Amino acid sequence: MIRKSPRKLSTTELTAIITDYNAQREIVAQNYNAGNKSLRKIMAVMSFLAFIIIIIVFKSFGGQPGFYAVVVSLIILMFFYSWRSSVDISSAKRLQEQLRKLIFPTIFENVDDFSYDAKTNGFVQQIPESIMPKYNRSEWGDLIQGKFNNQSFAINEINLSYKTSGKASRTVTVFKGVVVRLQRRADKAPTLTVRNNRMALTKWVSNAVGSGIKDQHIKVLDEDIEGQYDVHCRDQNYVKKVFSSDGIKLFKTMIREHAQGQFQFATSDSHIYLLIEQDHDFFELPSINFPLDQVEDIIRLRKEMKGFLNLFKQMDKLLAA
Repeated sequence: MIRKSPRKLSTTELTAIITDYNAQREIVAQNYNAGNKSLRKIMAVMSFLAFIIIIIVFKSFGGQPGFYAVVVSLIILMFFYSWRSSVDISSAKRLQEQLRKLIFPTIFENVDDFSYDAKTNGFVQQIPESIMPKYNRSEWGDLIQGKFNNQSFAINEINLSYKTSGKASRTVTVFKGVVVRLQRRADKAPTLTVRNNRMALTKWVSNAVGSGIKDQHIKVLDEDIEGQYDVHCRDQNYVKKVFSSDGIKLFKTMIREHAQGQFQFATSDSHIYLLIEQDHDFFELPSINFPLDQVEDIIRLRKEMKGFLNLFKQMDKLLAA
């Protein structure tokens, strides 16, 4: 077991924990790789035996029983493979999750009240419906929470998809990336929603009969933003200040630096919620087959956190109007 540590570690303590992890990692990796080799041999033997059984069943009983023998054999093989693989993968994940909880509070030294949780949906239910896509399938990633410059934040990686019903059902990914909850600094500022663009007819209907968003749609004097996003707010003057010429440049910079697709956000009286499309997996450790480098990997992890902290500053600046 990796030894327990205080919340903030000295360089010596950090080195000791990483050294301890790398020693355990090597054992887990050896077991994992040895298990895969053994698994491949067992699977080869089981596949050969299944093939022999199928031939015997076909010759003895004909087509339909033979078909059932094929199906049953495949199910048994897949179940065994999944079970055996999950045992080794779980050991590797547990070791890495334990290390994250120990070292992250120290390497992210600018973040106060830091906490890390693996595979949780965190605050997703709090995100306004105005920017949330419709989904019925979800995969939750890591949740990181803390305070920066006395401003609380939470970062959660998620993958949302929608499976249609009927015979020709299919599953479509509707969002993959990070969602952020950021404490709002501005007091008594109007709520603001910036969401994916709807078609012109939908905009007209929304303005005429309502769209589920209480705040009206307000045009932004920029073709790129107006073409990609709908802006909703009850205060037109506030929107003009936020999306001034400098605000437009800042918003485009934020999209370019932080998103690989859509960049949506909605504010409440107390928080800012962001949906940022991203293919990158943040705050990941190297594969269990490779050691954690105390210099290169920590520099990479800190760079990823620095990107989010910079995003928080940019959001504050954008909404300061």
